[in-house]
Amino acid sequence: MDRNDHSASARSGYNGAVEVAFVLLARLKTVHEELLVALSGLEALLGPEVPDPQILADVRQHLRQCSVERTRLLEDEVYPLVAKTASGTEQKTIEALRADAARFRPISDTHVAMWTSDRIMRTWPKYSNASASMRGSMRRRIQSEQEALYPMLEARTLGAPD
Repeated sequence: MDRNDHSASARSGYNGAVEVAFVLLARLKTVHEELLVALSGLEALLGPEVPDPQILADVRQHLRQCSVERTRLLEDEVYPLVAKTASGTEQKTIEALRADAARFRPISDTHVAMWTSDRIMRTWPKYSNASASMRGSMRRRIQSEQEALYPMLEARTLGAPD
């Protein structure tokens, strides 16, 4: 292999990483937006009137699916990609995001398990209050991810060096 072939190969690999970062950034933005829309959908149901139980169940299930999709994308694709070339500061940020997610996961799981459809319907005002706390936590985590991960991914989409 001559020097030019090696250089082209290296550039091609770099361009592939740039493309992956670009696609992951777009996917992460989409997943965040879908999760925020799902949160808004739940908020729309949380008035003084008890909503239709099936609609509420469907909205909660959709919210859970969006959350699982976000977690998978972060853990399986975004964090590993960024970690490959992360600075010490970026590495600490990723670790902090992961630690926050690990702290939040059992709280979220307990909330979902505790608030069955039957219990929600019987104690609607209490569910509305408990849900507000969870939604706020989710929104704060999404904002933290946006503020930290978007710039990291954007930095990896700048293109191959000359």
